[in-house]
Amino acid sequence: MPAIARATAVALLRNSASPAAQATLGRAVADGDPLLRLAAVEAAEGRDAAAVAEIAAPRLDDPVRAVRLAAAQALAGTSGPALAPERQAALARALDEYRAAQLANADRPESHVNLAGIDMKLGHPAEAERELETAIRLAPYFVPAQVNLADLYRATGRDADGEQVLRTAIASAPDSAEAHHALGLLLVRQKRLADALAELDQAARLAPENARYAYVLGVALHSTGHTARALEILRAAHERHPGDRDLLVALATISSDNGMQQAAREYAAALVAVAPWDPDARRLQQEMSNP
Repeated sequence: MPAIARATAVALLRNSASPAAQATLGRAVADGDPLLRLAAVEAAEGRDAAAVAEIAAPRLDDPVRAVRLAAAQALAGTSGPALAPERQAALARALDEYRAAQLANADRPESHVNLAGIDMKLGHPAEAERELETAIRLAPYFVPAQVNLADLYRATGRDADGEQVLRTAIASAPDSAEAHHALGLLLVRQKRLADALAELDQAARLAPENARYAYVLGVALHSTGHTARALEILRAAHERHPGDRDLLVALATISSDNGMQQAAREYAAALVAVAPWDPDARRLQQEMSNP
């Protein structure tokens, strides 16, 4: 297959935590084609620190700049046993190169959002806030900057400020599922559940292709006593995303809690088929087999 097709397949492993997926990323990151190496590094993000370092650390000195920058982004903030001492200097160099690359496009809000992401990983929230404010100043209607700023406020205990930012984002971009979802989560934290459900529902409606939005909405509905509606949302999402682990966990658990044992067993079996390496999947299947 051409490299671009193989790289696309590697990129789709981002949400798979299986040993086979990690092994595939390990092979791809050593491939002679930079598209494969870049896809592997980007797909490694979100795994535990050791798994990310295993994939990304060797690419801090990659001959292709895009791969080096992706490795720096993936490893920012990594220290201690996850990253060998000899790699720390390479990470510092790659991060300097990453910052220079973003500043070369400093007239673009995306560059400042990227810099803010690095600052947050490095534990510099004040610097991240300044970058996000710069992004919003450059492009007042750039929703990703507003959502990221609200998330920074959440991390620093300033949800009231975050709510104002998100409502401004929604006023300028009412069809932004990302902004509605973020506001819904904020309202959940504030125990304003009716308003939260409305925002989470709007996000799921605007972006039916996003399984996470449907999952969060379904769990929220179930936790507030709207179980029938929760199952309806989760089943519809499962039809669109039959391999999504979180949807299957929710469907199995909620079905079991409501006496639908046959359905629960079927969802648990499907979960094991999707994630046979996952001990939680096996445990859930065992529980459903012995209610």
